[in-house]
Amino acid sequence: MASWRPWSRATRCSLRPAPSSTSAGSTKPTGSSPAPASSPSASSSTPWASCSLDTPTSIRLSTSSQVQYQTCQRDVDRHNVCAMEVRHSVERLDQADVYSPGAGRITRLTSHKFPVLNLVQMSAVRVDLYQDAIMSPFWNFNAHSAMYGIRGSARVQVASDNGTTVFDDVLRAGQLLIVPQGYLVATKAQGEGFQYIAFETNPDTMVSHVAGKNSVLSDLPAAVIASSYAISMEEAAELKNGRKHELAVLTPAGSGSYQQGQAGSAQQ
Repeated sequence: MASWRPWSRATRCSLRPAPSSTSAGSTKPTGSSPAPASSPSASSSTPWASCSLDTPTSIRLSTSSQVQYQTCQRDVDRHNVCAMEVRHSVERLDQADVYSPGAGRITRLTSHKFPVLNLVQMSAVRVDLYQDAIMSPFWNFNAHSAMYGIRGSARVQVASDNGTTVFDDVLRAGQLLIVPQGYLVATKAQGEGFQYIAFETNPDTMVSHVAGKNSVLSDLPAAVIASSYAISMEEAAELKNGRKHELAVLTPAGSGSYQQGQAGSAQQ
């Protein structure tokens, strides 16, 4: 279990009676747990909550199955306190954003799925690569990333925005790798596969891949690619059109899925 406690702003709620035409003898609701917040125009029998953003936020990031959010505030000025705890699993197969039977899966957790992440300005991505599978080289437009190995190992290469290789080594379970914004990352799982979770410093991380169906190179003319990378037109065409049948997670070269994809690309 990895823990992080940023001093973000969270919500404190005061329980107040709803403004209404109740009788003079009516009293303010009591009890240790406030009712759910509703608008001041709700029924006269329903209290409503007045909330302010002024409390610390605690985040517990589980590297195995879930991200948990919880706010805590001491009772001050006779305010009733609202505590909220939310969990979202990143292990469930039906939550995967990308799935390949021969390569693995990717599950992204952003503020679109888990709005509370807007409070702490972060997101998470869970990656499961099968034996010898490859995570398509990518970079984050708007976020730094902390990759934490959960199971297995992988060779990871990181290049800076000027093309200099800054990391080229094996990342194993229990190890942490920090990747700055805009740095290119390439990951190839080893024999036992590789699982990792990455925590990113933006609730809506924007990712760009350089291989596969969503490659940024696919819309560029081959001549531009050849000139930019000082390679031949044949190599540029292969770089531009290769792996078009796959998305983000790539099957190992020589596998059945890879051969079928190559045959399909050749027919097209």
